[in-house]
Amino acid sequence: MDVVHWSLEGRDAKGQLWIIILDTYPFIIGRGDNSNLLLAKPGVSRQHALIETIKSELFISDLNSTNGTLLNDRVLKEKKRFLEGDKISICEYSFKLSRVKDDIGSEKTIITSSSNSADEFVQKYNLTARESELLSYLIKGISTKEIADSMFISAGTAKNHVLNLLKKTGTHSRLELITLYKELI
Repeated sequence: MDVVHWSLEGRDAKGQLWIIILDTYPFIIGRGDNSNLLLAKPGVSRQHALIETIKSELFISDLNSTNGTLLNDRVLKEKKRFLEGDKISICEYSFKLSRVKDDIGSEKTIITSSSNSADEFVQKYNLTARESELLSYLIKGISTKEIADSMFISAGTAKNHVLNLLKKTGTHSRLELITLYKELI
C-alpha cells in the first residue's frame, strides 16, 4: 500500500511548476532559519504560517505575520482546516494543497524539469566549492536544518549561507534560485 503525503503546488513567475512535499509537521513557512519552506522576500515574516496535523487532519494558521496569509483568497484570522484543493497565498506566492503518493524518497521540493550539469551556473555566478555544495542541497529541496547537519554547521550559519547565495545570484527565494538554475542548465 502506498503512503499518501500532502504537497503544496505552485508556479513561479515564469510558470514553472513547483511541488513541495509536506513531510514534517509542524511545517513552518517563512523566511526564518527554522522554516521548512523558506521564502526569502522582505514581505514574508520569519515565521509566517504554520501547517500542522491534528487527529490526521491538516490545519493551517497565520503566525501573526506582518502581511497576513490568505486561505482561498480570504484573510486567515484563526486556525482552519486545510483541505485538498485549498489555496494559500503569502505575499506574491500562491500554493494549492494536493495529495501525492510517496514515490520520491525524502526530497521536499521536486523540480519538474531535468538538468544536465551545474558547471555553467557555478561558473557564471563564480560560486565557491562550498556554495556549489549548498546549491546542490537547495536544488534537492533539503531544509535549512538538514543542510546544516550535512555541512556540519549551525542552522543559523546555513541560513546565512542560503541568504548569501540568494544575494550573489540576484534571487529572493529558493524557488527563484532554482528557476534561475533551471533556465541556465
